[in-house]
Amino acid sequence: MRRERDRRVEALGGDEVGKSGMTPTGFQYWFASAWPALAARSIGLCVFGCAILCTAVATTALWPVVEFQPHWTNWAWYLFHLLAALLFGLLVGFLIGLYWMILFLFPVQWLRARMNGAPFQEGDWVRILAGAQRDRIVRVKGPWPRGEVQVDMGEDEAGDNTHHFPPWGLCRATPPV
Repeated sequence: MRRERDRRVEALGGDEVGKSGMTPTGFQYWFASAWPALAARSIGLCVFGCAILCTAVATTALWPVVEFQPHWTNWAWYLFHLLAALLFGLLVGFLIGLYWMILFLFPVQWLRARMNGAPFQEGDWVRILAGAQRDRIVRVKGPWPRGEVQVDMGEDEAGDNTHHFPPWGLCRATPPV
């Protein structure tokens, strides 16, 4: 696996993996490629888990009322409260998901970017860790909104030579020879 990656780096005009400013680990590659999906899944789990939990609690608490008085107005009241509990659970889950992001996910992203050599300045050489341009060594062109980094990819077929990446998707490298 490592030899194949070394060949790809050399084919893309990069430096030797062992002599670069920072040799990426498997965890760095995983974090750069799988992190956004992991964050989205964890928030989704918080939202739907809280919705199911609130609905289950409301069902358990309200069922005796409907069971002992089986009138249609009690069923309407029961369904209204179940819907309210479901909506309340969605809201609580969303707030817990945001809390989770602020306390855990954002600091982990920041720490991962720091471990990869961020903050990157204009003119720095970086290695792309995820996507179609993986293991390509490029020059930083400057900052981009939302904390991303704009890099110069050279001319391609479309004539566009700049792309932007999150700082945890890049790591420091030495210039290609």
